[in-house]
Amino acid sequence: MVGGAEGKFRAVIFDLFGTLVAAPTAADRSSAAAVLAAAAERPVADVAGYLRASWQIRHDGTLTTVEQLSAHLLAEVGGEALSLGAVVEAWRHLAPRRLSADLAVLTSLDALSGAGFAVGLLSDASAEIVEAWAPSDLASRFGSAVFSCAAGAIKPNESLYRRALSELDVVAADTVLYVGDGGGDELRGAERLGLTAVRVQRRGGEAALSFGEHDGWNGQTFPDVEAVSAWIGVQR
Repeated sequence: MVGGAEGKFRAVIFDLFGTLVAAPTAADRSSAAAVLAAAAERPVADVAGYLRASWQIRHDGTLTTVEQLSAHLLAEVGGEALSLGAVVEAWRHLAPRRLSADLAVLTSLDALSGAGFAVGLLSDASAEIVEAWAPSDLASRFGSAVFSCAAGAIKPNESLYRRALSELDVVAADTVLYVGDGGGDELRGAERLGLTAVRVQRRGGEAALSFGEHDGWNGQTFPDVEAVSAWIGVQR
């Protein structure tokens, strides 16, 4: 870790899973599969297989509502259309717990806003997460939240970063910091648009899952987002 970066940035854009909240583990995914399988009245193994195989289509804008997501699950695992409502409710039951943030994270976000930083979110996320976002404790801390399934692309597509910058009304060059755990090649994607990118160790530990991670990040790395706030000169 090098010295602080006080005064360099005016905006910070965060990744969500593995950065602000814990990325799910294989055990978490198995638990979710059991809940969804009960709703769909299908074998847990079939639903677990669906969750493993469907990451891209659930996140890339093909399925933009929880109803579309639920219908897709049923079609893929051979469920009955009569189970649609139950599957919708199962997704809605599962999503809020995935957005539970530690108090230290919320405090750091509040400190950033209080210090005058524009704060944005850029996340690969599926429809149930988008629906659960507004009532979460995190939502009020952000001036902008860009989700892949609503924006129609997944990281590191440059349109996502451009949209986040536009919604925060900032330009990238030397003034915007991107913070993420590195999934989806997000850090290099940010750098290609002129943002300064830093990596945080994945929240959720070594067992946490990630999609599309690329090895070989040689840039700045921090233990967590709280340490990043201190680095840019924000006192919590």
